Amino acid sequence: MAGRGTDIALDDAARAAGGLHVIATGRHDAARIDRQLYGRAARQGDPGSHVTFVSLEDDLMRVFYGRKLRPLITMTAWGRGWVPGILARPSVNLAQWASEKRNSGIRKSLLKADDSLDELLAFSGRGE
Repeated sequence: MAGRGTDIALDDAARAAGGLHVIATGRHDAARIDRQLYGRAARQGDPGSHVTFVSLEDDLMRVFYGRKLRPLITMTAWGRGWVPGILARPSVNLAQWASEKRNSGIRKSLLKADDSLDELLAFSGRGE
């Protein structure tokens, strides 16, 4: 992905072919990162599109729903090797939401521990 403030200039041939197409091979723990990646496809009115491929072996899916979801997905894949978006999309979104919630809890507990440590150091008379 191009860095911050870097626009990918399309030439006429790329614009005529439909613009930049972003292919993601998995979803990030945070939906915000995915939206930033997808946003690279169509900047400043240029054409563009994106597609994401998610596997049950991806960390996001494996950690949150691997064992629970595998039988359901195997049953609905009907030997095609892929699952319809109507089932896959909510499953991935739910796993992403659970990951964001867990990470938020971790950040809250770290902040609480840091505040507690600051309080203890202030009581002892020692500075940081």
